[in-house]
Amino acid sequence: MQSYKITKYNPLSYGAGGKYMNDEWTSISDIGKIFNDNVLTHLEYQAVEDAYLAAIRILATAVGVDTLRVIDLETHDDMTKWRLAEGQYVPLPRAMEICREMLREKPIWCRLENAEHFYVHIGYDYYMYIGVRAKIDVQSAIHSIKELGLFVEENWPSPYSREAQ
Repeated sequence: MQSYKITKYNPLSYGAGGKYMNDEWTSISDIGKIFNDNVLTHLEYQAVEDAYLAAIRILATAVGVDTLRVIDLETHDDMTKWRLAEGQYVPLPRAMEICREMLREKPIWCRLENAEHFYVHIGYDYYMYIGVRAKIDVQSAIHSIKELGLFVEENWPSPYSREAQ
C-alpha cells in the first residue's frame, strides 16, 4: 500500500519534536480569525477544502476506485440526512461530501475504504491520509495534487488504519 499524508501544511515548517511552527488555521471555525496578519475568509477556507476534495477524486480516479465503504461510523447528532450505515458502500461523489463534513468537523466521522485498494481518512486539524494499492504509477496524480497547493508526504500511513490501532 502506498500511503500519503496530504495537507495544507508545509513539511519544512515542522520543528523539533514534530511541532508545527507556523500560525495557521486548522478548522472551519477559524474563519474570521487572524493568521499571519491576515483574516481567514470563507472564500480562502473554501478553496483549501475544495483542494482536499479534489485530491481525493484525483487519486481515487487514478486507481479506478468509484465506491468507498463506510467503516467505524461515528455520529454525534441526527444524521437522517445522510442515511449512512456501518459497512455501506457509497459512490465517490457522496464519499467526497462525507469528507467535506468531516473536514468541517460536523457530527460525523468514519473511515472510507475500498477493500485493500484505497482509503481516505480525515484526521484532526485538517490532516488527510490516503492509501492506494495500485499497479499503476500514481506520480502524475501526486503532481496534480501538489499543483492544487497541497503538500504530499509519501510513506505516511494513516494513524486511523486498523494496523495502527
